[in-house]
Amino acid sequence: MHRYREIISVWARHGFGDLLAGLNLDKYLDFGEKYLHLHVAPIPHLTRAQRVRMALEELGPAFIKLGQMMSNRPDLLSSDLLTELEKLQDAVPPFPDAEARTVVEAELGGPIDRHFANFGATPVASASMAQVHKAVLLTGEEVAVKVQRPGLDDLLKVDLEIMFHLAALLERYVQGMNILSPVTICEEFERTIKKELDFSREASQLERFANAFSDARHFKVPKVYGSFTTRRLLVLEYIHGVKVTNRQGLLDAGLDPKAAARNGAGIIFRQIFELGYFHADPHPGNILVLEGNVICLLDYGMVGSISPAHRDHLVSVLIGMVERDAGRISKTLMQLAVHPIESAESLEYHVGELLDEYVYVTLRELRVGDFLRKLIRLILEHKLKMLPGFYLLLKTVVTVEGVAGRLDPEFDMVEQFRPFARRIMRERLSPKRLLSDLYHTAWDLSPLLREFPSEARGILDLVKRGKIRIEFQHRGLEPLLEVHERIVNRIVFALVLASLVIGSSLVVLAGVPPTWQGIPIIGLGGFSVAALLGFWLLVNILRKGKIH
Repeated sequence: MHRYREIISVWARHGFGDLLAGLNLDKYLDFGEKYLHLHVAPIPHLTRAQRVRMALEELGPAFIKLGQMMSNRPDLLSSDLLTELEKLQDAVPPFPDAEARTVVEAELGGPIDRHFANFGATPVASASMAQVHKAVLLTGEEVAVKVQRPGLDDLLKVDLEIMFHLAALLERYVQGMNILSPVTICEEFERTIKKELDFSREASQLERFANAFSDARHFKVPKVYGSFTTRRLLVLEYIHGVKVTNRQGLLDAGLDPKAAARNGAGIIFRQIFELGYFHADPHPGNILVLEGNVICLLDYGMVGSISPAHRDHLVSVLIGMVERDAGRISKTLMQLAVHPIESAESLEYHVGELLDEYVYVTLRELRVGDFLRKLIRLILEHKLKMLPGFYLLLKTVVTVEGVAGRLDPEFDMVEQFRPFARRIMRERLSPKRLLSDLYHTAWDLSPLLREFPSEARGILDLVKRGKIRIEFQHRGLEPLLEVHERIVNRIVFALVLASLVIGSSLVVLAGVPPTWQGIPIIGLGGFSVAALLGFWLLVNILRKGKIH
């Protein structure tokens, strides 16, 4: 309850009191006027998106991680909010050295001196979920010790419970919010954060990349010390390098920024197009350049995966961009979509318009990231539903081009991509691949071919016994039936009206009593009713053109 009040207060303080009041929290929790009706006026020079980011940063690890995860979902959030979420700062004040030592001793068992010759008191990096200390093993090797923040499990458990409750209220009380499905987002976030809390999983990812790149000359994966690694502790080789953002530092160290840019892009492309899994958070803070322009990626907590089919589709999109082929791109997007749309021609037309913007741009000047960002907006405009991993993949490619561009202003992303595209196209057309596809197609058809004779025999038997029945449904006849019904209604109404006039005329001519001034009252009444009905029919026809 204390944490719930704290969360409500933070959102209200950042100008979201009206939204909180609309969630009807007073029906569920006894917060009182102090918390539910705290309508703080927003700071004039800050946008709503900026205030969302500031609130998330103030609320701590779980909310920061939620914001970072949502920054990969352009299909759900507006562009201004995505821009702010990408700025979320994961750096927080470090926790005391004594607490870090307590966690290390609890995880490894026994005093810290039994495992480390030296353990740095001051952390070299501090984030919302962990902090890193430099240490020296008893063998003399320098290592980086990643220690999980104490009490993080309990805090995340409470915050997740509150998130789920708030998400359910948003779906129930805020109009249109059920389309975003906040509860589903919370479920996805819960799975993601639980994986990230397990450092042994990150250790297995590091070893996976190390094995895959054991022959790489320009890529370094930090060594994992498995005997010291647990769920809350990760011990890695300490890497001495220059941050990729420090271009002048690279030059001073005798390194070549252009070569580093090429090597970094080549590594990510190899991960995507050859391995099928990739470092999904290659932002500048996670990249070091070592001697010989060797690239070292840090923090393997977020790793994406891509299936061979999606890999081929991505290649088709990039080839379509290079060749200015709108048909290829639109067809590929339709194949990638979870629920394809019907207006394929409209999609192809707008993709063609997008490509027209690059007619006079040479391949060397073409910015892949700029094209992909505009393509994402086009996908969203056409309501093409893609898997979340698709956006994570595109964001990784965009990030890599941005980092490489800072190192080398003349960096050519297309040139780096070209050899991988050629290799994949050759693989597609290779006899081995074609035979493999043929084999799998035959395997899928074998049950159908095996069952076809008995199914056909059953159908023929029903035909012989006269029990075959065909059902069909008319579509598109509803408007015609409605028009027909209106016509019939008018004809029937006109016949009734005519009968009333004729009947009244006969009554008047026959002089049927009672009379008024010599005119039969029944006939006079019939004429009056017929006049009113006729006038009403005329007005309906003129105003609506129909009668119900």
